[in-house]
Amino acid sequence: MSSVEKSTVVVLHLTKYGDSGAIVHAIDARAGRVSIFLRGLGKGGKHTLAAFHPLSVLNVVTTSSPKSELLFLKEHSPALDLPSLRSDIRKNAIAIFISEVLYRSILHDLSDTQFFTWLCETIAELEDASEEEIANFHLLFMVNLCSRMGFLPSDSQSDQNRFFEIATASFVPKANIPSPTFDADISLIMHNLLSLPRAEALRLPLSGKQRGTFCKKCVDFLSYHLGIKIDVKSLAVLHDLFY
Repeated sequence: MSSVEKSTVVVLHLTKYGDSGAIVHAIDARAGRVSIFLRGLGKGGKHTLAAFHPLSVLNVVTTSSPKSELLFLKEHSPALDLPSLRSDIRKNAIAIFISEVLYRSILHDLSDTQFFTWLCETIAELEDASEEEIANFHLLFMVNLCSRMGFLPSDSQSDQNRFFEIATASFVPKANIPSPTFDADISLIMHNLLSLPRAEALRLPLSGKQRGTFCKKCVDFLSYHLGIKIDVKSLAVLHDLFY
């Protein structure tokens, strides 16, 4: 016997299924990572791709069946109005990056209402971010995500401890092989993002190369502590936009 549930989800990824179907990979406010099947996508259907862009926050009504792990979408409506995430090319690229990182790193149920609330607040902050706050937004997101997932970087940086070590999540005197570390200048970015007030961190003057390298290293940090290989293809697009 099927059951009907109302909930709120954040869209991470959409996988087309046949001519007019798709599977929505999302984070649910209560259930964590979920997969929702929808019918009627595209021209003449009752659903449009625009409604399921990366980081869309939707109120949904779904049905479930004991015969399937998938949920089935009955109704949906926007829970947050996010026009600039679709119209602003830089915010859209950041939204795609954030959704891909979450899609590839959260592989199991993460029933954590505090995490979901933080994610929705982050999405709203990106929507409202000014032109000066956009360039570093994804950097600060990566640091906060590491913390939210239980891998809080320790800000033990000093003149003696200048290298951020991935294994210990702390600053050490020198780069120790084979233990992976951030280079000194990228380690300094980690220290600044951990120690500066949010407004200052978002306006920290950095080059596109520094931003790209820092994000790549943060992905490596998550990969190490989650024990999985995370390959984020959208990082190259961000590098081009924020160079």
